[in-house]
Amino acid sequence: MTDAVVRMLDRADAAQALTLYNELTVGPKASDPAAFGPVIDHPGTQVLGAFAGDRLVAMATLHLLPNVVWNARPYALKRFGIYLNHLFAASPFGRTRKVTRDVSSLSRNAVVENVVTLATCQGKGFGRRVMAAVIDTAWAANAYKIMLMTGVARDAVGFFEACGFSAEGKTAMVLRRP
Repeated sequence: MTDAVVRMLDRADAAQALTLYNELTVGPKASDPAAFGPVIDHPGTQVLGAFAGDRLVAMATLHLLPNVVWNARPYALKRFGIYLNHLFAASPFGRTRKVTRDVSSLSRNAVVENVVTLATCQGKGFGRRVMAAVIDTAWAANAYKIMLMTGVARDAVGFFEACGFSAEGKTAMVLRRP
């Protein structure tokens, strides 16, 4: 497997992340590096990337989400390796109040999106390194499952199966805005 440094991306990585997003999308191209800030600042979201030297060559977005089932356990936000113990809950008076408690052992759902490796770097292990980091991060955050969808035309099913994912037991569907 290729040597790579895998880490959480930050604002300084925005321009390189846009290059990868644009390689992934068939829709309108991303052109504003400032649009990356709200993604990495979103509670429960982490973008992990693999670097070959200083070059970002692969990345994936991990969302850790709240859940109603599984004993109605809420989720904690795991950002930069630190569990944020401040959750916000509605008060009986319709206001929001801060609730502080140890949430490091609570369960979460995890969703993976925007998995992409530069075309020139595919087949060299960078995508697998990113996915291994995503999976390790989700399990460390006490996710009880990790979900992802991949485009039919991308021919990436075999890659995700090699990473441990299975299409058994779930059907993914998409509704796009007209």
